[in-house]
Amino acid sequence: SAKMALNLALSIRVHAPSVEKSMAIISLDDDAHASLNAQGFYSVLMPGPTSGDAVKDPWQNDDLWKFKYRLVASLAKLGLSALVVDTDVVFLADPFLALVLDADIEAMTDLFFPDVQLLSSAIRPEDNINTGYLFCKASPGTYKLMLDFLEAFDLKVWQGLARDWFNQRAFNKFALEWVDAGLIEVRYKSRTWTSLRGGRWTNAGGVAPSHSVSEGHPRSISMRILDPAFIAHGMNFFWRRAHLLKPDDPAYVGADSSHGLVAVHANGVEPK
Repeated sequence: SAKMALNLALSIRVHAPSVEKSMAIISLDDDAHASLNAQGFYSVLMPGPTSGDAVKDPWQNDDLWKFKYRLVASLAKLGLSALVVDTDVVFLADPFLALVLDADIEAMTDLFFPDVQLLSSAIRPEDNINTGYLFCKASPGTYKLMLDFLEAFDLKVWQGLARDWFNQRAFNKFALEWVDAGLIEVRYKSRTWTSLRGGRWTNAGGVAPSHSVSEGHPRSISMRILDPAFIAHGMNFFWRRAHLLKPDDPAYVGADSSHGLVAVHANGVEPK
């Protein structure tokens, strides 16, 4: 909405003013565009679909479903590295303080304890990578991942099977399959994984480890998962208050607090 977009922009102006000159907001409607321009923010108007079906159920609209991944692919093709976020994110510090800049993609996660949950077949696949907060380098790896994902999920219906309405879940399953095939290296803090973490069971609809590696396809894509205590999803911030945990708290998982809380994504919580 226009109010959320303005809230996002104002959070950068207040908490990370040096970033504002590099910030561009893509507005899908005239209201958001006018509201942002009135406050002096740089907005690019790209009118979104206005059909009755798109307004009623935007999650199912093909253009909106693919929008973020097309954007990242376009930026990578143009040689532009960028932090791409949803409008229901607010910043409380310079977002670049929390980036390591050692991977093609650095992403938020919806997991609570990535040390033990990340890439686990027992966890809902969509919780590994929150696609509402992605720092994407302009690299061949980023470009290939996005293009191949868009090609794999180009059709809304394939042989009678409807595409998953939740693009984040579809992207996670695609990425997990690439991890399983040995094509993506995943990093979290000082740990690195080059395969899925199997268990006694697999979450319904999840990706089970096959322990097979695609021959002739070297691992060329790296992805870093950011600490959910400080690049916080809604549940970790509003429910657990993870950023306030102390080292002597049993729930503390050794988060690096050198930069403090950087961003909060109001996902999984209502009303926004």
